[in-house]
Amino acid sequence: MDSPQTPVEAPRRTRLWPAFGIPFSAVGASLLAWLYSPVIMILWILFTLLGCVAWLLWIFRYSRLSRKGQLSFLLLPILIVAVLVAVLRVDYFDGNTIPVFVWRWDEVPVVDVQIKDSKKGKTVDLVTTTALDVPEFLGVGRVPVFKGVNLDPDWTKSPPKELWRQPIGEGYGSFAVVGEYAVTQQQREDEELVVCYHWPTGEARWGQNSGERQEKADHSI
Repeated sequence: MDSPQTPVEAPRRTRLWPAFGIPFSAVGASLLAWLYSPVIMILWILFTLLGCVAWLLWIFRYSRLSRKGQLSFLLLPILIVAVLVAVLRVDYFDGNTIPVFVWRWDEVPVVDVQIKDSKKGKTVDLVTTTALDVPEFLGVGRVPVFKGVNLDPDWTKSPPKELWRQPIGEGYGSFAVVGEYAVTQQQREDEELVVCYHWPTGEARWGQNSGERQEKADHSI
């Protein structure tokens, strides 16, 4: 009499679709955040963390991979990130906190601001103010409201006219404007500068080295 045989369970198929679905979902969510959200950096960090958690859960819980396969998929994103870090660097962050990457071997542009002396017999007056000046951050009293100024909000039909273009160093400081002069902060090589510009012409009238160049991976450079 034959003994009953124990049925052999068919090998379960490896689930590989999350290896493509998780990265595409994270990238797609980041693109939507970039298009529609003003807090893109926070959302990028959130989506990255969620993607990492989903990736680990898939590898060790739901992938049905062998130990060797699990290790390979675990090291794959680490290898990709290592290669990207080796060949790319953050050049700066734009106004929406989006990092702008460049190749590591690209030369860093050096901006040499030519400081010109004030015109003969005329000093730079940063004391006498008018109602149209912006001597403080955001405006007088640090309130971003400018009365008596009518601007066309449609810059497509009525774009502002560019009077001049002046290359300056890195920085995210705005301008304090008094009379014909605008003061801001910028960087030049290893220096941190405060520079006064003559805004009708774009000429730099004076500059003051305020110390060692500050380097931070955010809007303060």
